[in-house]
Amino acid sequence: MAGSLLFFKRRAPLVLLILTLGGLIKNSQSFSCYIKAPGGTDNPQTCPTFSKGCTKLETFTANGVVREEKLCGAQELPGYEYKEGCDEISVPFRQRECYCRENLCNGGVSPHLDQWGVAKMLLISGIAFLFKFTFSA
Repeated sequence: MAGSLLFFKRRAPLVLLILTLGGLIKNSQSFSCYIKAPGGTDNPQTCPTFSKGCTKLETFTANGVVREEKLCGAQELPGYEYKEGCDEISVPFRQRECYCRENLCNGGVSPHLDQWGVAKMLLISGIAFLFKFTFSA
């Protein structure tokens, strides 16, 4: 019994590393953005493989109504520099277009962290912390 605990204690960091890398690789393969037609609701959707970011377009009409549209970003072309953030124009009407490269980043007013990714990292850190103190004696 003591031998198996010692074997597991020595392998625990390796197991945690494999689980963490597996989660990161899975997340990197599927990129998602919120999709929303003007007047619709936010729906998360997996983007095409060529898409590297998400967009959000806000149009401010003359009567004070804000129309919001969200989608997967277009393919980034070589030779152009794509920056994250928002640009605003006022001709012929006020518009704000935002671009971001994080998973589901076009959901709020500003880019945010992927909640599931943060939750997984906290869980793995907590397990590693418990293993350190459980098996260090």
